[in-house]
Amino acid sequence: MVRRNNIKLKIWDVAGQPRYRNLWERYCKGSDAIIFVIDSHDKEHLADAKFELHNLLGEKGLVGIPLLVLGNKNDLPGHAPIEKIISDLSLDTITNRPVSCYSCSMKSQHNLDVVIKWLTKIAS
Repeated sequence: MVRRNNIKLKIWDVAGQPRYRNLWERYCKGSDAIIFVIDSHDKEHLADAKFELHNLLGEKGLVGIPLLVLGNKNDLPGHAPIEKIISDLSLDTITNRPVSCYSCSMKSQHNLDVVIKWLTKIAS
């Protein structure tokens, strides 16, 4: 549980390993938002991330739930810029829900306030 001002966020960190991916829908169902975090420094796996993200969004029980994609690790040199993340994940083709994408660093907390503001707006 994360508290920021008068906002309370319950966050599920569901593992990205293949053996756990069949559980993702259960955790996302009934949520106010889906947060999909990728390692923006690991550009080799963007195609895998795209496949898994679009698989998840295709689940009937998740239709319309807002999506926030975070390109984490922007503190590392050579990370994928936000434009590449949007393009490689085909985020601009998703039309059945609000979608936003930010570059961030959980280590340095870069853009954390922007992410919290977006989540607060969506949940209100």
